[in-house]
Amino acid sequence: MCIRDRFPTGMEEEIEKMLAEISKHFLEEGRIRKALFTAAQKNESLTFLLTHQRKKLEEITNGDEEAVEQLKGEISASQDKFSESKRNQDKHTKELAEIKTKQDILIKAIREKQQLAAN
Repeated sequence: MCIRDRFPTGMEEEIEKMLAEISKHFLEEGRIRKALFTAAQKNESLTFLLTHQRKKLEEITNGDEEAVEQLKGEISASQDKFSESKRNQDKHTKELAEIKTKQDILIKAIREKQQLAAN
């Protein structure tokens, strides 16, 4: 059964536009979820790296100031990368919530149109 068979004239075009919009939102949601997964993996790797670097810093003895300073620089750079990755993850989480809200609104509008057509 085609959409055009179920709704009054004119309404089917509006519903088809809404369905196309929802399809775009699902594609965008997939892209955002992939970005979130990548960010989570990066965060996990950076957390492991930071833990390793901090442990290594604790193990350095004999006053090797050059090695300590180099390692402190590496730790600082890793912390900066982790902070950036965390901000990206937060941004993607917010984008995902916005997409889901838009989808919910469109789905609700389609259901209302279907209810109107049924009556």
